[in-house]
Amino acid sequence: MLGSAAGGGFPQWNCNCRNCSGVRNGTLRARPRTQSSIAVSGGDERQWALVNASPDILAQLKANAVLQPARAPRDTAIAGIVLVDGQLDHTVGLLMLRESTRALRIWCTDPVYADLTRGNPIFEILAHYCGVERREMRADGAEFAGNVAHFDEVIAKARAEFLAVEVHEIEADARDAGGERDLGADVGAVVPHGVDFAVV
Repeated sequence: MLGSAAGGGFPQWNCNCRNCSGVRNGTLRARPRTQSSIAVSGGDERQWALVNASPDILAQLKANAVLQPARAPRDTAIAGIVLVDGQLDHTVGLLMLRESTRALRIWCTDPVYADLTRGNPIFEILAHYCGVERREMRADGAEFAGNVAHFDEVIAKARAEFLAVEVHEIEADARDAGGERDLGADVGAVVPHGVDFAVV
């Protein structure tokens, strides 16, 4: 889990709700969070799939040394990137990866590809740097394959881990807040102590 906050992070830069201000001034027992993104491996820690590239990607990579194995003067363990949509919160981080020594391998649906080439032309910008090697991901749930070993299994694992970690963090924050916490920008709901499930 690289980050689990909503767009803008937690605390959000311009938000003064009781959660964001409480984290800033230390009156709320909660951890600051970067914007949502995960990285998963199929067992080979030299190859990881990055699911979404948040605006906080550089801080997230720095906090997870396994993604920077330092096998060469310029190196990364990110073998591919899966974009679940074309939202800024999930794509701006691609621009931070522009120094890649090879084209970024990106799996996305046709509508996302269209958005990132015309509406919000991040792929066109990256063409002037490292480039993009786009791989099709169908919206009908059909399997897709990649250069990361057992890519479909990696993505299934990513979904499960994302939900498990998010629920665990929500429960921990609820306990830290004394049994109930208004999650504000994180979830938008009040989560009771001992919650078994939350939609994020």
